[in-house]
Amino acid sequence: MPLKPADHHGKTDEVRKKSKKWIIIILAVAAVIIVGVVWIFSVKGNIDNSAAMKAESVDYLIKVNDSDKTEFILLRTRNNGKITEISIPLNGSVNGEDDIISLENTDKTLATLASWFNMNTDDIYFLELDEDTLKNLSSKLGNEVDTFSEFIDSLAGRGFGFFDYFKVNNYLDSFNTSNYTNVDGGSLANFINRMSNSRINEITLEGLTEYPVEIYTEKNGDPKLVYFIQEDSIEKAKEELQE
Repeated sequence: MPLKPADHHGKTDEVRKKSKKWIIIILAVAAVIIVGVVWIFSVKGNIDNSAAMKAESVDYLIKVNDSDKTEFILLRTRNNGKITEISIPLNGSVNGEDDIISLENTDKTLATLASWFNMNTDDIYFLELDEDTLKNLSSKLGNEVDTFSEFIDSLAGRGFGFFDYFKVNNYLDSFNTSNYTNVDGGSLANFINRMSNSRINEITLEGLTEYPVEIYTEKNGDPKLVYFIQEDSIEKAKEELQE
């Protein structure tokens, strides 16, 4: 009985099919890796190259409304590791008429502070931090707190790490629709980073009186509470901002 010749062609075709399969798998994995690397560099680059991250100084006006206090905080963050923090009392004013600091009118408050400190309102990032927002944001950052003071302390030494680049949009979601803010990924990343690695010089605007006083700004109108701020206190704060 004659022997059948070995089927070399069949085995060769099978080897070729397996080789093609592995090549396709390798190419697919390589494509996924390349897309992933491009995405990582894109996300990281968008934040690192943002205007806020590259600026020498960035200003933030923070409307604080927690269990400790209700006031505005003006922060000037710098890339040299120095931060100026100015506490601005509610109802603070110089002339007692059209420059009264108010929680209800953010645009007017921004304009007033810009005129006091020779700033441009377009260059100021605004954040509203009430108790719920503070808890939500601080929890996402790894250390839940209740007050603004505790929040600033919790950021000390934290830094803005590699994984934060991919969580920043989640951090932004902490600001609900009732909390107006114009911060974006770059400006929030800059805030976290600089507040983590800077020394803070705190300034409180001094008043002419210990407590607010009632004044009438309109004939037959209701009285308004005004905390008159010393002009030389504003000048000292302005000088500090320029340093």
